[in-house]
Amino acid sequence: MGGFNQCRFPETSASPLASLEIPENFDTAIALFLRLQDREEKLRTETSNSLRSLEGALGDEFAGRDDTETIQNLADQLEALPEREEALSRHWNAHIHELKGSLDAVIKELNEIHSAADQLNRQLSRIQISNLKSLRIEAREHSDVVSRIRRLAEMEQPSLFDEQPQLESTLSAFRERLQLNPLIKFRDLFALQFNVVGDDDTTRHYQEFRQIESHGTTITIKVLFNLLILKSQLRKDDSVVPFFLDEIQALDPANRHAILSTAKKLGFIAITAAPESVTEVDALYFLQPHRGRVVLRHKHRLSVRLAAAAAN
Repeated sequence: MGGFNQCRFPETSASPLASLEIPENFDTAIALFLRLQDREEKLRTETSNSLRSLEGALGDEFAGRDDTETIQNLADQLEALPEREEALSRHWNAHIHELKGSLDAVIKELNEIHSAADQLNRQLSRIQISNLKSLRIEAREHSDVVSRIRRLAEMEQPSLFDEQPQLESTLSAFRERLQLNPLIKFRDLFALQFNVVGDDDTTRHYQEFRQIESHGTTITIKVLFNLLILKSQLRKDDSVVPFFLDEIQALDPANRHAILSTAKKLGFIAITAAPESVTEVDALYFLQPHRGRVVLRHKHRLSVRLAAAAAN
């Protein structure tokens, strides 16, 4: 009777899974009941702990009025899991396709920059600048960003639930970069470098226009670079664009000739100013103020024509 008093009627709304044969011996029946009661208590504790863990991870979205209803809600979600996975996979594929399209566009723009640099190099190779043997422009990619963009753009369409450590590593590194700065500008992807070979066959590298060899060489490269860039942006070949260049006398005759002849070939009108006359221009205007004003008319134009012997 002591063992019988330890038996508790199970309070549950669940139906019994199977009927057990009750032993005819009273003590044996009590012992079986107590064993099943202990097992039920352990299972109840494990179930409660598991439900608390799920609630901590998922919130109370699936919580029911009791454990039985909560478990049924979870079971319903598990049954619907294949459909949810399919929907997530469709969204994932669309997202990856859009991401790859955006990255492909970035890579295409970078390739166009490299192509533009090659075109500029071909044009610069036909112009003699100072005593330089060659001048080349190189678009140097920032590998920490561009390499990840290229890997993501060239990757095969990954599945949402496949384990891909390499892709995960690339995405993680790219995510960290975007968390530091969500806006990536083109200047963050590459930098222009000017490679100059002098008359001593020494190659020097410059990252900006501030000082490339001498002052005259720097000015010449700046002007030629901008003329070639502007010409590439003009939609019509017959466009004529004027530009102004002050203190042209500071350049040596070779550089003056390089700028003015290139400008004429590209369709630019060079308007220059100098305290003294130079012979590389087509015409000269000597400015003389009259009553505080300077008025230029065609009659003030002096054409410059070099003699054949001097030209040769």
